[in-house]
Amino acid sequence: MAALSRDRIESWLVRLEEEGALLVERDRAMRLVLSVLDGICVQLITPGTIFTVDDVLPTVEQAVSAVVR
Repeated sequence: MAALSRDRIESWLVRLEEEGALLVERDRAMRLVLSVLDGICVQLITPGTIFTVDDVLPTVEQAVSAVVR
């Protein structure tokens, strides 16, 4: 499942790169997006975290806005 997710994100980033829509190099964008998504997953399964399901969308939106025009 992790490999499928990485492949889908990579495909999305390749397309954005071709369109000139990336603000950073593709490998940097990949590391940032995967780090944020991995962190979200860890937070959601960690007992006692202050992170909630309602925090997911705004957090992902902020990460994407850091790499896409």
